[in-house]
Amino acid sequence: MSWRRYGRSYGSRLSFERCEAVLGWKDDEDNEGQVAGWGDASRKGDDDERALQSELRRTKMRDVEGDTLLEKGGVRDDEILGLDEGAVKGLGIERVMKFWNHDLLKSLNMDKNEVVRRMNNSAAVATVLVMLMILNGSTSSCQDYLRMRIGPFMNLAQMMRDEGLLKDTIHVPIEEQLATFLYIMGHKSKNRACRIDFIRSGETISRYFNKVLGAIFSLRDRFMKQAPNETPAEIMESSQWFPFFKDCIGLIDGTHIDATVPTKDAPKFRGRKGITQNVLAAVTPNKRFTYVMAGWEGAANDFTILKDALSLPPPNGLRVYEGKYYLCDAGYPTMPGFIAPYRGVRYHLKEHSGRVPNNRRELFNLRHSSLRSKIECTFGILKSRFKILSAKPHHPFPSQVNIVIACTILHNYIAIIDPNDKFLNEFMHVNEEDGDILNEDAPIIDFTQQMTQREQLDTREEWKSRRDQIAYEMWIEYCNRHRKGVTYETPF
Repeated sequence: MSWRRYGRSYGSRLSFERCEAVLGWKDDEDNEGQVAGWGDASRKGDDDERALQSELRRTKMRDVEGDTLLEKGGVRDDEILGLDEGAVKGLGIERVMKFWNHDLLKSLNMDKNEVVRRMNNSAAVATVLVMLMILNGSTSSCQDYLRMRIGPFMNLAQMMRDEGLLKDTIHVPIEEQLATFLYIMGHKSKNRACRIDFIRSGETISRYFNKVLGAIFSLRDRFMKQAPNETPAEIMESSQWFPFFKDCIGLIDGTHIDATVPTKDAPKFRGRKGITQNVLAAVTPNKRFTYVMAGWEGAANDFTILKDALSLPPPNGLRVYEGKYYLCDAGYPTMPGFIAPYRGVRYHLKEHSGRVPNNRRELFNLRHSSLRSKIECTFGILKSRFKILSAKPHHPFPSQVNIVIACTILHNYIAIIDPNDKFLNEFMHVNEEDGDILNEDAPIIDFTQQMTQREQLDTREEWKSRRDQIAYEMWIEYCNRHRKGVTYETPF
């Protein structure tokens, strides 16, 4: 059974007789008095009845089809049950309880008496139904509302409970706190809209949003570990990338997220994409974030942010191992630990469409772009899942920074717990491995040490020569495979 949307337009009416027919309920002496309303014992007068109808009109239930909610009373998978405020009012407390199965009660740490107590409040009835629809509706309702499937959601809620990061309250269990947070993050909902969806006050929504934001942020060290000193499996399994990029440990790039700042600070944050914060991120080829630095002004240069990340002492700075490197775009220079593409040579994949490489530099840029595009896909997945990153924020700027980082933490969590997630697989399969074993004894380049200008130029030339060697090896292998060993190339 599934729920049809009801809210402002009550297009799907359901009589009490229909409830009996679908759910197998029969009129008897025990419930006869509850047919007309909430029952004689719970009737509090016309004012309460009108208040109940008003609350239920404000409730918005998502339109989903096809899946069984409760398999009882002869309900079929294709049975559609549309509930409106009159039907729910006509069921009575005990009848509404039939919509809440026992397993869900246990998962929410609520017993039957607690639900009945909450049912005495008309707003609580709607809240219970909203959570029921989200967690026990169709197979896609949880992901549509909360941007993750019910398994990872319940696992995350239990983690919060076990580690004391969040606490159940007498009125709001952890599952509802987390659902409210994820709904705001996934649908860029404002406080005034969310308080209607969850039948809560604006202060309650705001308070629990900030509590959950802090709890998610505290999981950063667990779900976002810096890249290990080893070749990623995705590179080793590709003949285009291995052995040429065998020393690559990740990809690096920046992305702009809309920001709201005080008027006096606006000029510093205004760039070619408007008022934004510039976010630096490092990603592995399996599309997991290993490092994120958020909060920089949108007008800041990407390389300036990278230098800041490299100048921070461990564990806050970006870690780069001796002999290893990140692939980056032309916004960064080729230098120790970073290899950029050749400039003045076509680079983006669409520029190579329908054309074969004519020399080693074009071939290098083609394969460099194909690997580095993984980070662009990762940004796309992140912004597709969490729509709050694509909207003008209405939070204080420190919270805006934490929201970006929290989104990347949740992205990594889902990639580890649920590699078959819809958003991940819309772009590319995510590797199931979650063990980032870091060798702490590996030699790390110390960027905090000052170098003379001459030393900087020498090291950059050394890494440019390394890039040339990689390009040469690629070209020889490519010619042997596709050009019968002919190594002639057009001048560059």
